[in-house]
Amino acid sequence: MKTPLTTGGSSADQTRREFRLLLLFTGAMLAFGVACWLAFPHAAPVVKGWLGRRHLSALRQFTQEQDWKQAIGKMHEARCWAPDDPEVLRASSALIFQAGGDPRSVTALISRLQQTGETVPADLALMGRAHVRTGDIAAARALLAQLPEQARQQNAGLRLQADILTAEGRPDEAADALRKIGANDPDDAETLVELSIIELSSNDPHRRRAIREQLWRAAKGSARTPAIIELLAKTKELTAPEANELLALIEKSPPADEAHASARLNVLSAQMRISPQLRDEILQTEVRRWNERPPAETAPLLAWLAREREHALILRLVPAPMAARHTSLLPSYVGALRGEGRWKDLAQLLKSGGIDTAFSRQRIRLWQAETQARLENDPRRAAQMLTRVFEEAGRGDNLTETLEAARLAEQLGLWELAERCYRAISAKHPQTRQAMLSKLYELAETQRDGPAMLTACAGLLQLKPENTPLLVQSLYLRMLLGTEIEIAQQKLQEGGITNQRGIENQMHLIQALSAHRHGLPEEVMAALSKISSPENLPAGQRVVYAALLKLSGGEPGRVFRLVERVPAPLLLPEEKVFLQRAQ
Repeated sequence: MKTPLTTGGSSADQTRREFRLLLLFTGAMLAFGVACWLAFPHAAPVVKGWLGRRHLSALRQFTQEQDWKQAIGKMHEARCWAPDDPEVLRASSALIFQAGGDPRSVTALISRLQQTGETVPADLALMGRAHVRTGDIAAARALLAQLPEQARQQNAGLRLQADILTAEGRPDEAADALRKIGANDPDDAETLVELSIIELSSNDPHRRRAIREQLWRAAKGSARTPAIIELLAKTKELTAPEANELLALIEKSPPADEAHASARLNVLSAQMRISPQLRDEILQTEVRRWNERPPAETAPLLAWLAREREHALILRLVPAPMAARHTSLLPSYVGALRGEGRWKDLAQLLKSGGIDTAFSRQRIRLWQAETQARLENDPRRAAQMLTRVFEEAGRGDNLTETLEAARLAEQLGLWELAERCYRAISAKHPQTRQAMLSKLYELAETQRDGPAMLTACAGLLQLKPENTPLLVQSLYLRMLLGTEIEIAQQKLQEGGITNQRGIENQMHLIQALSAHRHGLPEEVMAALSKISSPENLPAGQRVVYAALLKLSGGEPGRVFRLVERVPAPLLLPEEKVFLQRAQ
């Protein structure tokens, strides 16, 4: 029998054992914590890298499928865990480039990749392509020069060469580079599409026929993509049986995304173009095909009807309240009202307050500005509203809204505001610089503003220094305006372009104008005598030729015939001076 004394001794021993165990456990936990603390700096990057890289497979898959929303989500998850992991940086830069994102982000990511010391030639080639998009051709060429010779002949290097040559206005050489990529990888549909765009715009019927045959082989094979179907649908040589075959091919493909829907609708456009008598039947059949879909999913159909200028049909299909609720439908609905000239109805819609508040307020203000200009015939209020849109868009920060403001300002004849918008876009979005400078040149030409034309031309030459037509126009404008004549004279003396086919007459005229500026009548006559067909010169240059010919003692009757039908409003002020001298 246990006595109280023995029971008390057993309890004390048990307590001591439990205390020792507690001490041992605490010591072990402390040691484990110290070990983790010492190992964490080395283990954390490994763990984080693994956590980031586990998203890469899905990221690359979504990128390949052009599911940008899902791909961007996976990119954010990967970069959250491993922002400096080389594979994560590489996949992220590829996604941003392929999705048409900001090329400066691509160069920044690859610069970080360079800091890890794990760049490969394909990374440098992609960085070079991003530089091409920003308009920095010199930086792109520098990266091309860094590639080993073997890498230049591989697909990434060849693609960089093609981009550079295209940007420099050398499409034939760019096509050669793309053909090499096609030879290396016959199933590369993206390269085939890029090559086709160049070849289909060629003046050589043999090249157009050859690329069409290649596109048809791809469309009927495993390399079929919606983009290839669309290209074939847009070719002028397409026949009715071929259009029917394209429709059958696109319907064989699984309708996975908007690209598939767009390709199908473009094939229908081709059918209507080839067989206009079937237009109403095709339209009604396609509208019935979309009837079962929810309104929010019919945006591709409405966009297609808008491209086909079926404005009345859009307005019959979509009530105003539905368009106001579903923001994806609203642009097509508003476009239909504009197309039908129903400005009062548009004004009422914009004032109703029924438009979903999630829709861009700047976009609504753009429509209000155009509506006011149409109804009130007073561009001043429209100018005020467009200026407000420009300011709220960050003076060019928001590319889409600033570009729409610029286009509307140009349409309404608000030249100064349009110019401000285009200049802001060019400065803040380098990838658009070439397109924006071209727009600025068009604006200046519309206003007959020679100095502004020269400024835009000089900017374009910085991007495309080997573009001969740009160089010729720049030299002509400098000599005509009397601006930086010495620079133009130096370019003329360098030679190299005088004997190029198609521009000989223009170059001889520029030489004659240069001699006139320097007071050298004999050289004027010598240069004029080399111009074989002055009647084929552009109107302004023909006037300059006629004036110089008259000043050099040319036959009055010939001078008169050259300028008698030249409309003075088409001339620059400086060319009008020469017109007066010729008359």
